[in-house]
Amino acid sequence: MKKMLRTLALAALILALIFCLAACKTDEEIAPEQPEQSEPAAPEQGEPEQPAYPENYTFYLEQEGCSYSSPERITYRSQITGTDRHATIVLPADYDENVRYPVLYLLHGLSCDDTSWTGDIYGFPMNAHVIAQNARRFDGASAMIIVCVNSLINADESQPSWSSPDLTATYDLTGRELIGSLMPYINSAYSTLTDRASTAVAGFSMGGREAILTAFAYQDVFGSVGAFSSASFGDNVISASSYVPDLTLSGEPFDYVQITCGSLDTLAPVSKNLAAKLQAAGQEATYSTPLGMHSPTVWRTALNDFVKNIFK
Repeated sequence: MKKMLRTLALAALILALIFCLAACKTDEEIAPEQPEQSEPAAPEQGEPEQPAYPENYTFYLEQEGCSYSSPERITYRSQITGTDRHATIVLPADYDENVRYPVLYLLHGLSCDDTSWTGDIYGFPMNAHVIAQNARRFDGASAMIIVCVNSLINADESQPSWSSPDLTATYDLTGRELIGSLMPYINSAYSTLTDRASTAVAGFSMGGREAILTAFAYQDVFGSVGAFSSASFGDNVISASSYVPDLTLSGEPFDYVQITCGSLDTLAPVSKNLAAKLQAAGQEATYSTPLGMHSPTVWRTALNDFVKNIFK
């Protein structure tokens, strides 16, 4: 009997030990299944957003918080006249000698000079330097160097009489002066890009005529050209002639060509004919006739459009 009781006690002890061990051992907790998470997306890269236009924004007037560089009149040696001559240059506001910039050459009309594009005409501010910087800040235009050329190609930079046979001949030396004297000076003195795509020429009135003649004479140099209210291409520029010579492309078309003339301008037929000649030559061109006369209000608007479409 005692032996049986011992056996039962031992069995009970073993069972108790088993239960005790089972109670001390806990199952591992299984974490609830988590949804698969992707890696955080990298921020999109691209051009920074352009600032919104300020209230009452005027594209040719300085805007608060925007930096502008002042036009500087420079002196260089002319191979044509054998004298020192002048031009006006505008550098980007943040000009850096370690950066190379495209160059826009601007040509003026009759009775003007190289200071006209950055000064006043008929009491209207032209402000080419302000237009270019505003277009860069608010419209994403390229930073560029602007060189305003003096097309009075004679020793004393004087305007011939409007009735003088020297009038047209004086202005028509602009291309030679630019290529042979002024452009080499600019490229040696400033940090410029010198390839065709980075070089443009544009002008108003007589300067529009000279811009076309210069660009077509040196098609390997200029990638873009603008003619705003262009004068006639005849020998007698002071006339009602709408003459434009046939134009021929010697190689690749220009990257960008802009013909602009006020719809009320007496020279409007010249620009219309010019656009037709360009089309006949196989050159695509932007042709516009905004409301306006032979006026700075048309020319500065045309320049604003031009600088936003070149050097892309």
